[in-house]
Amino acid sequence: MAKSELQFSDKDLHHWKVIEVFRSALLKAVQDKELHSGFQDSDRLVKHADYLSLFLKPG
Repeated sequence: MAKSELQFSDKDLHHWKVIEVFRSALLKAVQDKELHSGFQDSDRLVKHADYLSLFLKPG
């Protein structure tokens, strides 16, 4: 792999802000609501915001 292929800038990562904004909005929207029982399992490793963020896709 050439060295130039490994270089990237913050401009290349700007889509990651979308995930952060989505997670914040999701957590705010469900803070007073009861989640599905599957998300309430204490042994669950993937929380609801993590799971639902998987549905986001690059535009």
